[in-house]
Amino acid sequence: RSSLPRFLIRGHLDATSCAVTRPLTGELLVESAEVAIKSIELQLVRVETCGCAEGYARDATEIQNIQIAEGDVCRGLSIPIYMVFPRLFTCPTLETTNFKV
Repeated sequence: RSSLPRFLIRGHLDATSCAVTRPLTGELLVESAEVAIKSIELQLVRVETCGCAEGYARDATEIQNIQIAEGDVCRGLSIPIYMVFPRLFTCPTLETTNFKV
């Protein structure tokens, strides 16, 4: 069994509740990494939950994947996060008794 290399990445999002008409923004900072970084990617995943008599079924689908850094980034340098939500595959959170997106 191989172990993962040690790293420390800090960051923040400007908002945790987002309007789908506005981009997701924030920043991250690589403080340390034992090995060289190849790239940093941000993935948007839609999770759908449906309830029925047998229980709940969850399905996660990758909607968008963007690369926010390429190569071994400088340590201590702020990297901006700016992701526009795709209009055709993104929707506001919807929650009912038996269904949640």
